[in-house]
Amino acid sequence: MAAQLRVLRRRIRSTQSIKKITRAMELIATSRIAKARARVEEAKPYAEEMTRVLTELASNSALDHPLLVEREEPRRAAVLVVTSDRGQAGGYNANVLREAEQLQSLLREQGKEPVLYVIGRKGVNYYRFRRRKVEASWTGFSEQPRYADAAEAARTLVAAFIVGADETADGAGDDEDVKGVDELHLVYTQFKNMVTQTPQARRMAPMEVEYEGEGEGTEATVSETRTGGATGVRPGDDRGGDGPRALYEFEPDADTLFDALLPKYIGARLFAALLESAASESANRQRAMKAATDNANELIRNLTLEANQARQAQITQEISEIVGGADALVSAGSDI
Repeated sequence: MAAQLRVLRRRIRSTQSIKKITRAMELIATSRIAKARARVEEAKPYAEEMTRVLTELASNSALDHPLLVEREEPRRAAVLVVTSDRGQAGGYNANVLREAEQLQSLLREQGKEPVLYVIGRKGVNYYRFRRRKVEASWTGFSEQPRYADAAEAARTLVAAFIVGADETADGAGDDEDVKGVDELHLVYTQFKNMVTQTPQARRMAPMEVEYEGEGEGTEATVSETRTGGATGVRPGDDRGGDGPRALYEFEPDADTLFDALLPKYIGARLFAALLESAASESANRQRAMKAATDNANELIRNLTLEANQARQAQITQEISEIVGGADALVSAGSDI
């Protein structure tokens, strides 16, 4: 009985220690969610203005940039998967990796070879365990991404896309060359609110150019599409149909600016995706740690109740032994 009581008390102490850790991680994740959401909102004006400028450039240029031109027979497609560097985030990584697997299956059905690029240690470990080749990976910034991190990944992807599947591009700081690709796909987690975070698969390149109006009023709009979807998505384009439009004067010419800004647009969209993924990661971790803390409280209550019952049984047994001994002594005295 005493050994059982010691075991229960030891389990209670260890559960209380775990509860302190999960509670601290819950508070940290909660504080990071607010900062991550603020960064998402701060990045929106830049992305929206970049989209507007590119839309104007698309309306005034030849639209023959490699990032806009569909390849005749695409053979390889780059798939960039955004995961986290740490665990304890519930189903965050499992959901985005499942979406990435579905995208790769779809690409194989279309006769395209997926080429993997990964952000986050969890994704790297996932594919390394399954002995799947990862062309390039970036880690260490999943919770607090910087634009420089997104720009580095974007440069590698754009370089591979510009060259195409028939050639190879120089690796970014690596000895091996990077495979050229015909398409760029991004798999990340979209942050909608504190409760809903949805894994998304989007094609970043070739971008779609949508046309509005007829004749001289025709306007070209640059957009990226959700993989498998039927409609184009216009990130940040909220000008409205007949509202006033800004007037631009381009220096140098529109074609030169379009060539320079379009790769930066890829970096901006990737950075926005990293910010949303960071907010989603913190939200999932906050929920997971809150659930772990609640489970720890429930386990502590059950173990405390079991320990009290064991202690009560021990006291009852001790009292019974004392009473039994006293009765034996009384019986022995009466015999004398």
